[in-house]
Parts: sequence; C-alpha cells; structure tokens
Amino acid sequence: MRLVAATHHDLAEQVNRNHFREDLYHRLHVFPIQVPALRDRPEDIPALATHFLNYFSNHTKKLSSAALSLLSSHSWTGNVRELRNVIEHACVTVRGTTIEENDIRNQLHPSPKIEISTDELLQLPLSEAVSALERMMIQRALRASQNNRAEAARQLGIHRQLLYAKLKEYDID
Repeated sequence: MRLVAATHHDLAEQVNRNHFREDLYHRLHVFPIQVPALRDRPEDIPALATHFLNYFSNHTKKLSSAALSLLSSHSWTGNVRELRNVIEHACVTVRGTTIEENDIRNQLHPSPKIEISTDELLQLPLSEAVSALERMMIQRALRASQNNRAEAARQLGIHRQLLYAKLKEYDID
C-alpha cells in the first residue's frame, strides 16, 4: 500500500509540541515533497485551469482571456482545491461555451463582510443580535485562518461540524 498525505502544517514542529503522533510522523515522512502554494506559482494557473475545465466540461468549454487573467491575478488562499472548485462551478452554471470574467468573479471574491456597531447590536432583538455577532465572529475567524475551516473552528472554540452548520445557516462561502 502507498499512502499520499498532504498538510499545510509543519509536522516536525507539531510532533515537538505533542500535537501529532511521532510514530505516525515517521510512517508518513518517508519521501516528503514540498509543493509551494498556488499563489507562489502563478505560472501554473493557466495549465491547471485548462486541465480542470477540460475535465469538468469534456472539452466543450473554454476560458476567455479576461477570465484567465482574473484567475491568474487571484491570491488562491484555498490553493489548487479552490481553483478546481471555481472552474467546476463555472462549468455547471455557464450555459455557453465560453466562460467569461463575470462568470467567475463572484466565486473569487467572498460576499462583503457585514459589520455592525455595538449601538446597532443593542437595538436588535436578542436572537438577531446573537446571530449578527455570531456571523461577524465566524467571518473574522475565517479571515484570520485564511479560510481554513478547521483552524477557524479552533479559534472560535467550537466543533468543525458546528462551524459547517453555521456557514450554511448564514450562507457564508
């Protein structure tokens, strides 16, 4: 059996901090490969985007040059998985054969954050105030963790499954 595993954590450091089992580390650390984040290798974006586009559309769709330019300028905090999801979404939602810049723009830029002052919060009924505060805290934790949901859940002191439920409840991408 061969096992391929990926993480954005420094496992050696995690072992030293007793946050990762040392025996498991040695089993996984046979042949480590360091792959830079997608944001650090923008030259790979066109090839990856084309690959995913062909995979999800059976070679029936193409990206406009403006769409490809937008993809190339994005920061890709979600790495290759985020790119894959954006392309898959476009393949499903775009009816024509060409995916334009506007077809993918909303997938790249999360909905604007909703901020509310303390005075405004105090004017709301309790349930609405709690919801507004909860939404703001979740958005802040996601920004601080660069959209790493497990880390955001840790920062909020809640289980990851609860975070997923709240993301769905508040329609947060």
